[in-house]
Parts: sequence; structure tokens; C-alpha cells
Amino acid sequence: MRKSIEKIYNNVMTVGRISLETLVVNGSKNSENMRLDSLYYNTFQSEKYADVDQLDNLKINNQKYLALIYKGYNDEQKFESEEVWVSDKYLDNFKDFLIDAYEQLSSKADEIYGKTAVNPEYEEYIIQTGYEEDGSGYGNIDGLGHTVYVYPQVCFIEEEAKKSYAGVVLVIENENGEQYAQEMSLNTFRLMAMTVRDYNLIQDARATMIEGMLYQLLASGGGSISSPAKKNLSKPLKSRNSLKPLQKRRPLSEVINSDDDDDESAELEENDVEEVEEKPKRKVIGKGNKSSAPSKTVKKTAAKTTKKVALNDILSESEGIELNLDEEEGEEY
Repeated sequence: MRKSIEKIYNNVMTVGRISLETLVVNGSKNSENMRLDSLYYNTFQSEKYADVDQLDNLKINNQKYLALIYKGYNDEQKFESEEVWVSDKYLDNFKDFLIDAYEQLSSKADEIYGKTAVNPEYEEYIIQTGYEEDGSGYGNIDGLGHTVYVYPQVCFIEEEAKKSYAGVVLVIENENGEQYAQEMSLNTFRLMAMTVRDYNLIQDARATMIEGMLYQLLASGGGSISSPAKKNLSKPLKSRNSLKPLQKRRPLSEVINSDDDDDESAELEENDVEEVEEKPKRKVIGKGNKSSAPSKTVKKTAAKTTKKVALNDILSESEGIELNLDEEEGEEY
């Protein structure tokens, strides 16, 4: 994997402007502010095996987090973003907070939520991470001073203002007191709590790392996940609309020469020659031809044996006959 890939994000779930992402960080700094890659490869000499004198090591040492991320625009249409990186050290605190907050809100839903607003005794009801003055609480969720809290709120469907539902507001607050909030239904908040409850950071981070490495291998190899390389065809594809070859027929000169040399009779197939009543200017003989001209009387000649004929006789007879040399194609000659 190239050293330029610093972070790999893998979406777990998204609710409005807030999302949960598996985050793998590949880079870190040394004492001289130089970048250390999370994949460290080295070679060393070894006498451990009789047939191998050189061995390799690959060490994977990345950082992994469940990131709670806010991205959106404020009332002044200015883009804002904030990220809370929950490491395995703090993950249980975050799980306990979400699960317990949902259980408290859902168990008291009838007391908390009115038809149009939260009941007065619960207007200041807030559940948050961190520690209380007496040392109790859910604990911190990162080492940078972020606090996450929720409070109940009656939400309305914008298209139908009279319809409301029980909801919560999830808020991220950084160490500077800046707040980033997302409203959601109580059922959606339950889904978030159950997702984090069953979340395994180690397994998901490893899967995310593998996906990132596969993508990098494809990208560096000239390929692409969305646009695979085209195959190079050595021969062009054949056209599907190929025509049948014309049937070979003996030329008239060969027929005459053959008749002059041999005493054998030439047999004509029953359908090879048809006599058609003459029409002015043009005669048409073909299979399946349609014409607006009056119907014709067609007489078929039976197969017969002919004697030798002279060239002049054949030419004179052919003046009133037109041969259909290709019945399949329906061409006229």
C-alpha cells in the first residue's frame, strides 16, 4: 500500500449529518516528524533453516477507531465537520452510554413525550458522557475532550405538521464548546445503540484494512474496481448478419460443350425452368414475388430428355425464357 494513503474510512451507518465509520489510520510520526508507515517490511539473515539463509518480516501496526463524524452546513450555509475517534480503550464507555441512554428514554417514554412537546419535568433531561463531580458517569470517549450527549425531543413530519413522533437530539461538543447536533427518532437511536453494542472494532478494522489494500493493488496495477480493463481481442468478432454464398451453376458454354462431347442426355429439374405468359416489356420469375399486375397462368414443364441441339437453336429458344439463377435471393437477371 502506498504511503500516501493516510486514512481508510468504512461506513457503518449514517443518520442525517452524523455517521459512524470504522477508521484505520496508516501513518504516524517519529521524534523527527517523519512519517512512519503502518506496514513495516524488513529482511534479515538467518541460519534457522538449512535451505534458506534469508527471511522476511512484515509488521502491521495501524491505529483503529470507531469514528463518530458530523458533516453538514450551518444556518449561514458554512460547511462544518467534527470527528470523535473512539479507540478500543474508550469503546466500552461509548457502548454503555448509548445503550443506557436509549433504555432510560424508552422506559419513560409515556412520561417524557407529550403530543406536541416534551413534558415540562423533562425539559432539562440530558444524558451525557464523561464524569460527574463525585466520579460517577460513563467515562470519556476519547482523549481529546469530546463530550457526546442526548436529550428527548418531540419531532414533527415537515409535510404533515400535525403528525409528531418521539425523538432525540444527539450532540457532539468539542473542547472549545462548539456543538454539532443531529435529530432522529427514538427508534433510529435504538438502531444506533444496538449497532454499537454488537460492533467489533478489531474485526471490522482488519476487514477495512484488507479492502483498502485490495483497492490499492487494483489501482496500482492499472485496473479499477468500477472500470475493469477491456480484453484485447486478437481477431475481430464476426458479423451476425452474414449472407449465404451464392450457388455455383455451370455456365451455358460448358453445357453446350458437354452436349457436343457426350451422348448422355441432360436432365432438367421440374422447377428449374418455368414458362410464363408474356407481358409487355418485362417478365418476372421468382418465388414469393408480389405484384399488382393481373394474375398470370403458370405452366410447369415436366422433366424430359433432350437430344443434342445446336447453339443457334438454344439461343433462339432462350429469347422467350428468363432463367431464375438464384431462387433464394430473388434476384432478377
